[in-house]
Amino acid sequence: MQYINNNIHTKYYLPTKRSDNKLIYVVEDDLLQADLLKDFLIGIGYQVSHLKSIRELTYQMKQIVPDALLLDVCLPEGYTAGLNYLEGLQDKVPTFIITNHDTQETCTRAALSHAKYIFGKPIDFEKLQKNLERIL
Repeated sequence: MQYINNNIHTKYYLPTKRSDNKLIYVVEDDLLQADLLKDFLIGIGYQVSHLKSIRELTYQMKQIVPDALLLDVCLPEGYTAGLNYLEGLQDKVPTFIITNHDTQETCTRAALSHAKYIFGKPIDFEKLQKNLERIL
């Protein structure tokens, strides 16, 4: 299987379909980025729900708590809305930060808030897969 991301062709070897059906919330307001993440995660056997804002995430977390979050930093609620949410989450759900703004401040705040990994955009899908398999 081959994925295309920003005109870079990278080959990913997919594991056997997962039988445990782990659920991942992708919280991303960029629809193209969200679609790439969803397609990749579904392809490697995860259930995926796409949410576009902290408001949607807050509502959905009251319904079903996922096995992991992929959380963008900059969302409609503000430039650091994802980090603000993560700080209040208190390590209850394994969270992976995705951001265009992987500055020292962003990385420090994410690490102090127990983010499992910080991915700059474009996302390295191979690293994402390895980190998810390690954590989940």
